[in-house]
Amino acid sequence: FPQPYATGLAPSTNKVLLHFNGLDGATTTADEYGNPTILVNGAALDTAQAKFGASSMNNISSPGQSLEDMGAKVTGVSLGSNGWTMECFVRWPTSLPVDSRLSFFAAHDVSDLGASLGIDPVGQVLRILLSNGGSYNIANANSSAITAIADTWYHAALVRDNSAGAYYAYWNGTSVYSLVTATQIHPTTYVLAGTDTVTPNINRSLKGHCDEFRLSNVCRYPGGTPFTPPTAPFTS
Repeated sequence: FPQPYATGLAPSTNKVLLHFNGLDGATTTADEYGNPTILVNGAALDTAQAKFGASSMNNISSPGQSLEDMGAKVTGVSLGSNGWTMECFVRWPTSLPVDSRLSFFAAHDVSDLGASLGIDPVGQVLRILLSNGGSYNIANANSSAITAIADTWYHAALVRDNSAGAYYAYWNGTSVYSLVTATQIHPTTYVLAGTDTVTPNINRSLKGHCDEFRLSNVCRYPGGTPFTPPTAPFTS
C-alpha cells in the first residue's frame, strides 16, 4: 500500500492530492494528506500510461462490465464556503466513448450533489454541474467547444474564485466556461476522481486514464485568465 504523506504534507480535511503511483493493477491508492481513499467498482492503477510518475488510474470498462462507475473516492473532505480548485489530467486510449457525460471529478455530499466536471464527447463540450442542495440548481451547463482526441493528455480544472464571485472551467489552461454568482456549492463530504458518483451508472465514469488529481482550498486559476498547465507532478 502506498505510504501517505510521501511529500511530507500534513493531514487536511479540505485538500486532496492523488498521484496514482503504484504497482500495475493495484486497486489501492493513497491521498498525500492522509484522507481515507479507495478505488471503487474495479478501477486500478496502470503502468502503461502516466502523465507523471510511473502509473495512472485506469477506469476503462471491460467488455460486458456492469459496474462502469470506476474511480477513486476520498472521504472526510469538506468544501464549499471558500475558494477552491479541482483539477486533473485525463486521457483516452482510442476514440472517446459515446456517452452523455464522461466525468473527470466531483466534490459531493451524501446525495451526490455539489460540483462536478466532465465532457460530452459527442458535442465536444465540458459539462459543468453545480448545486447547493437542489438538483444542480446553480448550474447544469455546457462550455464552449473544446478539442479532445485520443492518446493525448489534457488538463481539466474547475474553480471557485471568491474574489471574482465566479466559477470557471478550464481546458488545457483556457477558460471555456464562467458563471458569476454569489451562491456557493453545498458543503461536501467526499471527492471523486474518474467518476462523479459511487452508484453504478453506465454514463458517469471517465472510461479512460486519470492522473494527478488535486483538490485545493484556494482558487489557483483566478479570473478566467489563461495559464500553462502544470509540467511536473503536484507537490502541494
